[in-house]
Amino acid sequence: MSCEQKDSCSSVDICAPRVCRAWTAPAPNTQIALADVTLPPLKGTEVEVKMLCSGVCASDVDALDKTSYAFKFPMVAGHEGIGLVTAVGPLVRNLKVGSRVGLGVYRDKCGSCTYCHGGDNNICPGRELLFASGKAGAFGEYVRIQAEFAIPIPEPLETTFAAPLLCAGVTVFAPMREHHLTGGDRVGIVGIGGLGHLALQFANKLGCEVYAFSSTPDKADFCKQLGAHHYINMKNPDDVKSAANKLKLIILTSSGDDGLDWNALIGSLAPKGRLVLCGIALRRDIPVAPISLLLGSKAIFGSAAGSTGLALDMLNFAAFHNIKPMIEKFPIEKVNEVFAKVREGKVRFRAVVCHDNSLL
Repeated sequence: MSCEQKDSCSSVDICAPRVCRAWTAPAPNTQIALADVTLPPLKGTEVEVKMLCSGVCASDVDALDKTSYAFKFPMVAGHEGIGLVTAVGPLVRNLKVGSRVGLGVYRDKCGSCTYCHGGDNNICPGRELLFASGKAGAFGEYVRIQAEFAIPIPEPLETTFAAPLLCAGVTVFAPMREHHLTGGDRVGIVGIGGLGHLALQFANKLGCEVYAFSSTPDKADFCKQLGAHHYINMKNPDDVKSAANKLKLIILTSSGDDGLDWNALIGSLAPKGRLVLCGIALRRDIPVAPISLLLGSKAIFGSAAGSTGLALDMLNFAAFHNIKPMIEKFPIEKVNEVFAKVREGKVRFRAVVCHDNSLL
């Protein structure tokens, strides 16, 4: 794109880099501080988004602590962002200045592989995470991103409640769609936290018979308020046995590092049942005897968040059924305090940091 095209694109000089402020981690295991960052010129298929707020995900903290992947620093994290489009490239047709959009886990794809052409851009080998390669995520004042990954937010969804849906929401909704859950199917949700409390709501509204698995006995009433029909205390052998051979799908939303009884989970699957891993930590091997899978034609799957198509489907579903995360809101100036709360497991259930204080 030449700079002669800029007048047809936006009043913003999209052919020039954008210098803006962003809450930046200068190195791993450091405090986040406000700093200037430079965004590259806008490509023809990109949009610029002024951020309103962002959810804070455990994987943001994991990236800063450098415990899973080697991220480039300085790093501007945040991948559950909601904002307003401030500029569009000349090839963008589906968005306009002023559109409210959500930014999730990914910012780009290769565009030429089988997965991109098949609607599975979330598993494209060339996909790029929102804040990977030193590019600014949703903790920045502005983000420049491929328009395909800027997802329109349905009108009924409130801005701060929509933010966690861009990662936590689609992460648990995607396997429900991909493994074809339908009314009357039995599904288990393991771990009732930031992901799990949304998974219970989605599964219930899909018409499923929902089993909530937790090691915290006092969560039973809470789980049933969110849509669970059965509560399984994983520390009670009789509870666990009551779910044996019943579930078409189990969605594991916990990290898997806290002493799970994997054999009991596999035993809860019906023949041809599937266990889907959504917790990103999983730093241990999975101690499952192959025979427990073979005899019932059972399987263990991973789930890489969801495609943009699934994310839009999820947002529309959430809007129609009034599905909301439980959130705590903070000004973005307190992002370090929020990270500390996430590390200590003291957020109930998702934290949202706001660039715009009118959202608090």
